[in-house]
Amino acid sequence: MRVYRYICRGLFERDKTTFKIMMCTKILIKDGKLTPADVSMFLKAGAGIDDRNKIFIWMSDKTWLNLKALSKHKFANDHTCFFKELPDRIQRND
Repeated sequence: MRVYRYICRGLFERDKTTFKIMMCTKILIKDGKLTPADVSMFLKAGAGIDDRNKIFIWMSDKTWLNLKALSKHKFANDHTCFFKELPDRIQRND
């Protein structure tokens, strides 16, 4: 706890949130609640997907790619994609 306080005291205000997120993700990975793939999905999201079949005019390309990445990702040790049906649901309720 002392090390955490010492580091936070030495950081600029703009860097404290980044440090806290880094600490939280490391703790959750150690605890088994997150995997490195989950953290990677959080950081990269749709940047690694090449899908130009955007259906919605009101949605930006970046948002569509993030949505597609989220719908394909399997979180932690879950063997199903929790958000798999999200693009279809949005399309049906457009």
